[in-house]
Amino acid sequence: VGMRLETGLISQDAVNERFKKQSEVQDATHAAALKQFDAGNSEMDKTIAENLRDAAKADKERVKLQGKGGDRLDTSTTQNVDELLLCELTKALKAHEDGWLWDLVNSVKPIFLIGDMGSAKTSMAVSLGLIREKLGHIVFRIADKHLNGENSDKWNLLRAEVRHDNNSSILEALQNQIERRSERINQRPTEKEQFILDEFTQLAKISKEANVLIPLFVTSTYSDTRKAKELFIGVTHSFTNASFGDGVFELRQRGWLIEKFSVNGETPIPRVVIRTGLKDLNGNNLEDVEKTLPSWFRPELIHGHFNDSPINFDK
Repeated sequence: VGMRLETGLISQDAVNERFKKQSEVQDATHAAALKQFDAGNSEMDKTIAENLRDAAKADKERVKLQGKGGDRLDTSTTQNVDELLLCELTKALKAHEDGWLWDLVNSVKPIFLIGDMGSAKTSMAVSLGLIREKLGHIVFRIADKHLNGENSDKWNLLRAEVRHDNNSSILEALQNQIERRSERINQRPTEKEQFILDEFTQLAKISKEANVLIPLFVTSTYSDTRKAKELFIGVTHSFTNASFGDGVFELRQRGWLIEKFSVNGETPIPRVVIRTGLKDLNGNNLEDVEKTLPSWFRPELIHGHFNDSPINFDK
Protein backbone atom coordinates (compact mmCIF):
# COMPACT_ATOMS: atom_id res chain seq x y z
CA VAL A 1 0.00 0.00 0.00
CA GLY A 2 1.40 3.40 -0.94
CA MET A 3 1.42 6.62 1.04
CA ARG A 4 -0.30 9.54 -0.69
CA LEU A 5 1.53 12.90 -0.71
CA GLU A 6 0.90 16.09 -2.66
CA THR A 7 3.30 14.90 -5.35
CA GLY A 8 1.78 11.46 -5.60
CA LEU A 9 2.45 8.05 -4.11
CA ILE A 10 5.55 6.88 -2.19
CA SER A 11 6.47 3.24 -2.40
CA GLN A 12 6.58 0.97 0.63
CA ASP A 13 10.39 0.75 0.30
CA ALA A 14 10.71 4.53 0.42
CA VAL A 15 8.48 4.67 3.51
CA ASN A 16 10.61 2.01 5.22
CA GLU A 17 13.80 3.89 4.32
CA ARG A 18 12.36 7.10 5.74
CA PHE A 19 11.41 5.38 9.00
CA LYS A 20 14.87 3.82 9.16
CA LYS A 21 16.55 7.23 8.86
CA GLN A 22 14.25 8.71 11.50
CA SER A 23 15.12 5.82 13.84
CA GLU A 24 18.85 6.38 13.28
CA VAL A 25 18.48 10.07 14.09
CA GLN A 26 16.55 9.21 17.26
CA ASP A 27 19.20 6.67 18.31
CA ALA A 28 22.01 9.16 17.72
CA THR A 29 20.15 11.81 19.69
CA HIS A 30 19.58 9.35 22.53
CA ALA A 31 23.26 8.32 22.58
CA ALA A 32 24.36 11.95 22.68
CA ALA A 33 21.95 12.60 25.53
CA LEU A 34 23.36 9.62 27.46
CA LYS A 35 26.92 10.87 27.00
CA GLN A 36 25.92 14.29 28.24
CA PHE A 37 24.16 12.67 31.19
CA ASP A 38 27.25 10.56 32.02
CA ALA A 39 29.47 13.62 31.81
CA GLY A 40 27.12 15.44 34.12
CA ASN A 41 27.16 12.51 36.52
CA SER A 42 30.96 12.43 36.52
CA GLU A 43 31.15 16.13 37.30
CA MET A 44 28.48 15.71 39.94
CA ASP A 45 30.40 12.82 41.59
CA LYS A 46 33.50 14.98 41.72
CA THR A 47 31.54 17.85 43.27
CA ILE A 48 29.92 15.51 45.79
CA ALA A 49 33.32 14.09 46.80
CA GLU A 50 34.70 17.61 47.29
CA ASN A 51 31.63 18.63 49.28
CA LEU A 52 31.88 15.54 51.47
CA ARG A 53 35.54 16.24 52.14
CA ASP A 54 34.72 19.82 53.12
CA ALA A 55 31.80 18.62 55.23
CA ALA A 56 34.05 16.11 56.97
CA LYS A 57 36.49 18.84 57.90
CA ALA A 58 33.67 21.10 59.10
CA ASP A 59 32.13 18.32 61.21
CA LYS A 60 35.49 17.53 62.78
CA GLU A 61 35.96 21.20 63.67
CA ARG A 62 32.45 21.43 65.11
CA VAL A 63 32.95 18.35 67.28
CA LYS A 64 36.28 19.74 68.51
CA LEU A 65 34.68 23.06 69.41
CA GLN A 66 31.88 21.26 71.26
CA GLY A 67 34.50 19.44 73.27
CA LYS A 68 36.23 22.69 74.21
CA GLY A 69 32.93 24.06 75.42
CA GLY A 70 32.35 21.08 77.68
CA ASP A 71 29.34 19.85 75.73
CA ARG A 72 28.81 16.19 75.00
CA LEU A 73 30.62 15.13 71.82
CA ASP A 74 28.58 13.85 68.92
CA THR A 75 30.35 10.49 68.64
CA SER A 76 28.11 9.22 65.85
CA THR A 77 29.06 12.22 63.71
CA THR A 78 32.75 11.71 64.44
CA GLN A 79 32.47 8.03 63.55
CA ASN A 80 30.70 8.78 60.28
CA VAL A 81 33.31 11.38 59.34
CA ASP A 82 36.15 8.95 60.09
CA GLU A 83 34.47 6.26 58.01
CA LEU A 84 34.19 8.65 55.09
CA LEU A 85 37.83 9.72 55.41
CA LEU A 86 38.95 6.08 55.69
CA CYS A 87 36.92 5.22 52.60
CA GLU A 88 38.70 7.97 50.65
CA LEU A 89 42.09 6.77 51.86
CA THR A 90 41.32 3.14 51.04
CA LYS A 91 40.20 4.11 47.55
CA ALA A 92 43.45 6.02 46.98
CA LEU A 93 45.53 3.05 48.18
CA LYS A 94 43.74 0.69 45.81
CA ALA A 95 44.11 3.13 42.90
CA HIS A 96 47.88 3.56 43.24
CA GLU A 97 49.92 1.35 40.88
CA ASP A 98 47.60 -1.65 40.70
CA GLY A 99 46.85 -1.47 44.41
CA TRP A 100 50.16 -2.82 45.71
CA LEU A 101 50.03 -0.49 48.73
CA TRP A 102 46.56 -1.74 49.67
CA ASP A 103 47.83 -5.33 49.34
CA LEU A 104 50.69 -4.41 51.67
CA VAL A 105 48.47 -2.74 54.27
CA ASN A 106 46.01 -5.63 54.15
CA SER A 107 48.64 -8.38 54.29
CA VAL A 108 49.30 -10.58 57.33
CA LYS A 109 52.84 -11.43 56.22
CA PRO A 110 55.73 -9.82 58.17
CA ILE A 111 57.13 -6.66 56.59
CA PHE A 112 60.77 -5.64 56.69
CA LEU A 113 61.85 -2.23 55.38
CA ILE A 114 65.50 -1.83 54.45
CA GLY A 115 67.54 1.02 52.99
CA ASP A 116 70.19 3.65 53.52
CA MET A 117 70.08 6.49 56.01
CA GLY A 118 67.61 9.19 55.10
CA SER A 119 65.42 6.93 52.98
CA ALA A 120 62.41 7.43 55.31
CA LYS A 121 62.08 3.81 56.44
CA THR A 122 60.66 4.85 59.81
CA SER A 123 58.21 7.21 58.12
CA MET A 124 56.90 4.39 55.94
CA ALA A 125 56.60 2.09 58.97
CA VAL A 126 54.61 4.68 60.92
CA SER A 127 52.42 5.43 57.88
CA LEU A 128 51.53 1.76 57.57
CA GLY A 129 50.88 1.58 61.30
CA LEU A 130 48.57 4.61 61.22
CA ILE A 131 46.48 3.21 58.37
CA ARG A 132 46.21 -0.18 60.03
CA GLU A 133 45.28 1.55 63.29
CA LYS A 134 42.39 3.28 61.50
CA LEU A 135 41.35 -0.11 60.10
CA GLY A 136 40.90 -1.27 63.70
CA HIS A 137 44.24 -2.97 64.40
CA ILE A 138 45.67 -1.58 67.63
CA VAL A 139 49.39 -0.90 68.01
CA PHE A 140 50.30 -3.13 70.93
CA ARG A 141 54.06 -2.53 70.95
CA ILE A 142 56.64 -0.27 69.32
CA ALA A 143 60.38 -0.49 69.92
CA ASP A 144 63.10 1.92 68.78
CA LYS A 145 66.14 3.21 70.63
CA HIS A 146 65.38 6.59 69.00
CA LEU A 147 61.78 6.47 70.21
CA ASN A 148 62.17 9.64 72.28
CA GLY A 149 64.78 11.28 70.09
CA GLU A 150 64.82 12.19 66.42
CA ASN A 151 61.89 9.90 65.58
CA SER A 152 59.65 10.95 68.47
CA ASP A 153 57.47 13.23 66.33
CA LYS A 154 56.57 10.25 64.15
CA TRP A 155 56.15 7.63 66.87
CA ASN A 156 53.93 9.92 68.92
CA LEU A 157 51.34 9.82 66.14
CA LEU A 158 50.64 6.19 67.07
CA ARG A 159 48.69 5.15 70.17
CA ALA A 160 50.91 2.29 71.31
CA GLU A 161 50.09 0.38 74.49
CA VAL A 162 53.73 -0.55 75.21
CA ARG A 163 56.89 1.34 74.22
CA HIS A 164 60.59 0.39 74.40
CA ASP A 165 63.35 2.95 73.92
CA ASN A 166 66.66 1.29 74.85
CA ASN A 167 68.55 -1.86 73.89
CA SER A 168 67.95 -3.82 77.09
CA SER A 169 64.23 -3.01 77.04
CA ILE A 170 64.01 -3.93 73.36
CA LEU A 171 65.69 -7.31 73.87
CA GLU A 172 63.31 -8.01 76.75
CA ALA A 173 60.43 -7.02 74.45
CA LEU A 174 61.55 -9.52 71.80
CA GLN A 175 61.55 -12.35 74.35
CA ASN A 176 58.14 -11.25 75.64
CA GLN A 177 56.79 -11.07 72.11
CA ILE A 178 57.82 -14.65 71.35
CA GLU A 179 55.88 -15.76 74.43
CA ARG A 180 52.94 -13.50 73.62
CA ARG A 181 52.62 -15.03 70.16
CA SER A 182 52.41 -18.53 71.63
CA GLU A 183 49.76 -17.38 74.10
CA ARG A 184 47.70 -15.69 71.41
CA ILE A 185 47.86 -18.73 69.15
CA ASN A 186 46.44 -20.82 71.98
CA GLN A 187 43.70 -18.22 72.53
CA ARG A 188 42.80 -18.14 68.82
CA PRO A 189 42.27 -14.35 68.70
CA THR A 190 39.99 -12.69 66.16
CA GLU A 191 41.38 -9.16 66.48
CA LYS A 192 44.72 -8.23 64.90
CA GLU A 193 47.38 -6.21 66.73
CA GLN A 194 50.59 -4.54 65.61
CA PHE A 195 54.23 -4.69 66.63
CA ILE A 196 56.63 -2.21 64.98
CA LEU A 197 60.37 -2.68 65.58
CA ASP A 198 62.92 -0.13 64.38
CA GLU A 199 66.73 -0.24 64.22
CA PHE A 200 66.88 -4.03 64.09
CA THR A 201 70.28 -4.07 62.38
CA GLN A 202 72.68 -4.15 65.34
CA LEU A 203 70.60 -5.95 67.97
CA ALA A 204 72.29 -9.31 67.48
CA LYS A 205 75.68 -7.75 68.32
CA ILE A 206 74.69 -6.35 71.71
CA SER A 207 75.52 -9.48 73.69
CA LYS A 208 75.91 -13.25 73.50
CA GLU A 209 72.35 -13.62 74.75
CA ALA A 210 71.11 -11.29 72.00
CA ASN A 211 73.00 -13.32 69.39
CA VAL A 212 71.01 -16.38 70.49
CA LEU A 213 67.70 -14.53 70.87
CA ILE A 214 67.60 -12.83 67.45
CA PRO A 215 67.37 -16.02 65.32
CA LEU A 216 64.66 -17.32 67.67
CA PHE A 217 62.73 -14.09 67.28
CA VAL A 218 63.12 -14.08 63.49
CA THR A 219 61.94 -17.70 63.28
CA SER A 220 58.93 -16.85 65.45
CA THR A 221 58.19 -13.78 63.33
CA TYR A 222 57.92 -15.77 60.11
CA SER A 223 56.28 -18.85 61.66
CA ASP A 224 53.87 -17.56 64.32
CA THR A 225 52.64 -14.06 63.51
CA ARG A 226 49.86 -15.12 61.10
CA LYS A 227 48.29 -17.52 63.61
CA ALA A 228 48.85 -15.02 66.42
CA LYS A 229 47.06 -12.32 64.38
CA GLU A 230 50.10 -10.06 64.70
CA LEU A 231 50.93 -7.49 62.03
CA PHE A 232 54.69 -7.10 62.27
CA ILE A 233 56.80 -4.32 60.72
CA GLY A 234 60.57 -4.32 61.11
CA VAL A 235 63.03 -1.62 60.04
CA THR A 236 66.70 -2.38 59.36
CA HIS A 237 69.63 -1.10 57.31
CA SER A 238 70.51 -4.52 55.94
CA PHE A 239 69.03 -7.97 55.47
CA THR A 240 72.13 -10.04 56.11
CA ASN A 241 72.75 -13.13 58.20
CA ALA A 242 74.82 -10.96 60.54
CA SER A 243 71.60 -9.12 61.47
CA PHE A 244 69.14 -12.00 61.31
CA GLY A 245 71.22 -14.99 62.34
CA ASP A 246 72.05 -18.22 60.57
CA GLY A 247 69.50 -20.75 59.43
CA VAL A 248 66.62 -18.35 58.70
CA PHE A 249 67.29 -17.40 55.06
CA GLU A 250 64.48 -19.53 53.58
CA LEU A 251 62.03 -18.27 56.17
CA ARG A 252 62.79 -14.69 55.18
CA GLN A 253 61.48 -15.33 51.67
CA ARG A 254 57.97 -15.77 53.10
CA GLY A 255 57.48 -12.12 54.00
CA TRP A 256 57.70 -8.66 52.49
CA LEU A 257 61.11 -7.14 51.96
CA ILE A 258 60.90 -3.56 50.67
CA GLU A 259 63.93 -1.42 49.93
CA LYS A 260 63.79 2.37 50.12
CA PHE A 261 66.24 4.88 48.70
CA SER A 262 67.85 8.28 49.26
CA VAL A 263 69.98 10.29 46.85
CA ASN A 264 72.20 11.95 49.46
CA GLY A 265 71.64 10.20 52.78
CA GLU A 266 69.13 12.84 53.84
CA THR A 267 66.42 13.22 51.21
CA PRO A 268 64.18 10.21 50.48
CA ILE A 269 62.86 9.57 46.97
CA PRO A 270 59.53 7.95 46.02
CA ARG A 271 61.18 4.86 44.54
CA VAL A 272 60.86 1.50 46.32
CA VAL A 273 61.87 -1.98 45.20
CA ILE A 274 59.83 -4.93 46.45
CA ARG A 275 62.50 -7.59 46.81
CA THR A 276 60.05 -10.25 48.00
CA GLY A 277 56.37 -10.32 48.95
CA LEU A 278 54.53 -9.84 45.66
CA LYS A 279 52.98 -12.78 43.83
CA ASP A 280 51.42 -13.18 40.39
CA LEU A 281 47.89 -14.50 39.80
CA ASN A 282 49.23 -18.07 39.85
CA GLY A 283 50.87 -17.64 43.24
CA ASN A 284 54.43 -17.43 41.89
CA ASN A 285 56.84 -15.15 43.73
CA LEU A 286 57.80 -11.91 42.01
CA GLU A 287 61.18 -10.42 42.89
CA ASP A 288 62.77 -6.98 42.58
CA VAL A 289 59.60 -5.22 41.42
CA GLU A 290 59.95 -1.44 40.97
CA LYS A 291 57.21 0.66 42.59
CA THR A 292 56.76 4.15 44.03
CA LEU A 293 55.12 5.75 47.04
CA PRO A 294 52.58 8.53 46.42
CA SER A 295 53.53 11.99 47.67
CA TRP A 296 50.84 11.84 50.38
CA PHE A 297 52.18 8.61 51.93
CA ARG A 298 53.76 10.37 54.91
CA PRO A 299 52.80 9.91 58.58
CA GLU A 300 52.08 13.57 59.28
CA LEU A 301 49.76 13.80 56.26
CA ILE A 302 47.96 10.54 57.00
CA HIS A 303 47.49 11.59 60.63
CA GLY A 304 46.31 15.01 59.48
CA HIS A 305 43.80 13.37 57.13
CA PHE A 306 41.84 12.24 60.19
CA ASN A 307 42.55 15.40 62.20
CA ASP A 308 41.14 18.44 60.40
CA SER A 309 43.40 18.32 57.29
CA PRO A 310 41.88 15.84 54.81
CA ILE A 311 44.21 14.88 51.98
CA ASN A 312 43.22 15.92 48.48
CA PHE A 313 44.06 12.69 46.65
CA ASP A 314 43.31 14.28 43.25
CA LYS A 315 46.49 16.38 43.36
